[in-house]
Amino acid sequence: MSGALIAGHSAVLAGHSALLADTDQGKGSPIGLFVVIVLVIAVYFLYRSMSRHIKKVPPTFDPPADPPADPPADPPVDQPADQPEDLPAGPPVDPPAAKA
Repeated sequence: MSGALIAGHSAVLAGHSALLADTDQGKGSPIGLFVVIVLVIAVYFLYRSMSRHIKKVPPTFDPPADPPADPPADPPVDQPADQPEDLPAGPPVDPPAAKA
């Protein structure tokens, strides 16, 4: 009896496959090709960018063996850190106005 069921199901599937052959089911479209091409281009640029970043990574992350010889000097107490020595202290001077 199971052989008859299998034979009956295969006959039904064979009849349906002829109907499905005439439809557009399973075919690609130009939009699908465009999406695939865009994804391939995006992956290429991501690969190129990542390889540049990987080249900047140091081979090891160990701290340097020698400490710095001299620590940076602190600015003098009487001189503010953001004021250069060669500029006079005081309010800024406005540049002369351009004649129209």
